[in-house]
Amino acid sequence: MHTPLAMASAEPSPASRLAMLGHDLNNVLQAAAAAIGLALQGGRLGPADSALLDVAGQALQQGAGMARLFLGQDIPRPCSSDGVELAELVQEMAPLLQHAIAPAMQLELDACALSGRVQVDRSALQRALVNLALNAREACPAGARLRISTDACTLVVAGAGRTPGRYGIVRVADNGPGIDPAVAARVFEPGASSRGPGRGLGLAQVRAAVEASGGFVDVQSSPRRGTCFLLALPSITT
Repeated sequence: MHTPLAMASAEPSPASRLAMLGHDLNNVLQAAAAAIGLALQGGRLGPADSALLDVAGQALQQGAGMARLFLGQDIPRPCSSDGVELAELVQEMAPLLQHAIAPAMQLELDACALSGRVQVDRSALQRALVNLALNAREACPAGARLRISTDACTLVVAGAGRTPGRYGIVRVADNGPGIDPAVAARVFEPGASSRGPGRGLGLAQVRAAVEASGGFVDVQSSPRRGTCFLLALPSITT
């Protein structure tokens, strides 16, 4: 039987509730701003529509900045205790990802339900996948293919930054020109990327999003054989 004290201690404090509300609000604003940014990059809008969306995008970015200011640097960004269904998230993002790489590339999805539920910040993972799609679009020639698949694996032996356990896997692979090994070793560093100096902040965000969840990221590539980014996220077992 629960005592009143035990029951009260299980309730989140008002400060925690406000932090969670601010975090969710920031997620919504960031997702909307990202969609507007992709629409503007597409170059298919008239000047008037582009101007209106640009104003809306700036307002959303300001709102997201206010949400982050409200949260404060000392308040951790919580991952949902329910986690994220990896295959469902990838399927839901299909229109956004297709738009990000169109018309130069073709998108293929293989979202396997066995990838299960993972512990990760939903908004951060969405931004990571968009960043990888945009990186592939700029690195690959017209007509190339981008394949995004999900799976699961069990890591038995620990490694640097890698804890044994069950992981949900996202692979983002292209059949483009590939990356030189010397560049691949530094591709997640800010300012270094497969697309040239000063343009690697997107890939740095990918690694930060995955590692913040307790996962790890890897890249496999060689010249003329394409590139595959692997995102491993801790599975939530029930």
